[in-house]
Amino acid sequence: MTTVRSSFVLISEDVLLARALASAISGAASLIVVSSVEEALALIRATRHLSGIVLEQTLLGADVPRLLNKLRAASPLASLLLVAGKLDASMINTLQPLRVQLTVRPFPLDALTLYVSRALAGGRVSTADVQGSVARLSRAHGLSAGDRALMPVLLDVETAELACQRLGLEGAALERGLRRIVKKCRVRNIDRLARQVWSDALLYGREDSGHGLEPPKIAAAT
Repeated sequence: MTTVRSSFVLISEDVLLARALASAISGAASLIVVSSVEEALALIRATRHLSGIVLEQTLLGADVPRLLNKLRAASPLASLLLVAGKLDASMINTLQPLRVQLTVRPFPLDALTLYVSRALAGGRVSTADVQGSVARLSRAHGLSAGDRALMPVLLDVETAELACQRLGLEGAALERGLRRIVKKCRVRNIDRLARQVWSDALLYGREDSGHGLEPPKIAAAT
């Protein structure tokens, strides 16, 4: 499996909740704590490998559906968990189509641990799935073998230094190659393209393995 260092975003002003979530994550991912949806949205757009978003209902006010829609649109694949003060049937109906999980205070001791486990498991992508995603991207945009050889760097599974050693390239040539891929794929930047590839791999699974990803010579994928 290809496992990428993940992140969680907590939208809350509750120090105890932040500690409980950090304990549930237990070093398996990084945790970023913010106090507003606006701060979260800025972080989410800049975070490539986001596994989950936990948010306090009290910080959403009366505009829950609109703000949840914005969070879901910013990170379609992240696992969202809403922490509510009480159970509300109308809230359940609002959350279901947005694929938002709900927990109500006081929640069971293992609620956060189970949520984190599911979120991290949902972010595990097999090498074959990533190869299929790169193969589809290559066919759609005419990527060359040289372009595909740079994909491990673009996807953060190999450092630029190791890629230069593997391919016999100078750093400047590697950078030009990455910019070439971004231009061919008609996206804004490398981060946007990387998110696109990982999202495609998660959504479409093994339907087309292809030969897209040159395996990096590091212990990141088995």
